[in-house]
Amino acid sequence: MRLGHRSSTVVVAILALTAVVGTVSGCDNDHFNYGRAAQEELTSRYSCPKDRVTVSPRPDLKAFDLMMEPGKPPAEVAADPGRLKVWREKQDELEAGYNNAKVMEAKGCDHHVFYSCFIAEGSNQSQVIACREAEHPPGK
Repeated sequence: MRLGHRSSTVVVAILALTAVVGTVSGCDNDHFNYGRAAQEELTSRYSCPKDRVTVSPRPDLKAFDLMMEPGKPPAEVAADPGRLKVWREKQDELEAGYNNAKVMEAKGCDHHVFYSCFIAEGSNQSQVIACREAEHPPGK
């Protein structure tokens, strides 16, 4: 099949668009800037100029560990294998909810903060990155 000039231009444009969309969607959400979100959070909370804030990803830390206090089942639950199984399943479900969060470490203006950052729904149902300060940061 022979394409005319206009048809071949459309095909090339569609292929180029497909390549760009494929690149963005294959980035494992890299197009969402977790570092910028953590920087903005520290800037806003502590009135620290952005140029004084440094942010580093911390893939060695788990968001679940930073946000939840390690729990032990109550004694009566621990003593009953059936109840203990249910308790552990609930703990696993809770931890799974944090699997997609990224941990960011931010420093600036005499503050050192660990954030759990995750994709959330913003206004107009748009996707944004929300960061929460760790409730149980390492070393505390």
